[in-house]
Amino acid sequence: MRSTKGLSDLLAESGALTPLIVGVAVLVRLCVALHPYSGEGTPPMYGDYEAQRHWMEITLHTPVQEWYFNTSSNDLQYWGLDYPPLTAYQSLLHGALIDAIEPEAVALGTSHGYSPPTRLARTLSQSNWRPKTTPPRQQE
Repeated sequence: MRSTKGLSDLLAESGALTPLIVGVAVLVRLCVALHPYSGEGTPPMYGDYEAQRHWMEITLHTPVQEWYFNTSSNDLQYWGLDYPPLTAYQSLLHGALIDAIEPEAVALGTSHGYSPPTRLARTLSQSNWRPKTTPPRQQE
């Protein structure tokens, strides 16, 4: 009796399944990068990317005890940190990496609205540290 193998069986046996899955995931991520994110270029909150960037700024420049509280350095009305501490520590790690490369991207209080020049650059790096072509909004 002859057994038939499916495409997934053949790919798994040849070791090509993992690279195929990774390749498709990267392709999807790159395609998504070509479209605007929620709130892009819309002051005063600037959207989803700004929330992530701001959380990196807050975790990097304020004490852990202040991350979830309204202080002079942490205005909870402007994208207050609302995820669990593990996520906050991830923001801290990413913020430290960005701070080493492009400190103005996570400068406390002066980087609101900061965005990379291309959607592709923003999506390729979780850090999103490339400079915007227009100056960031200054706090009043």
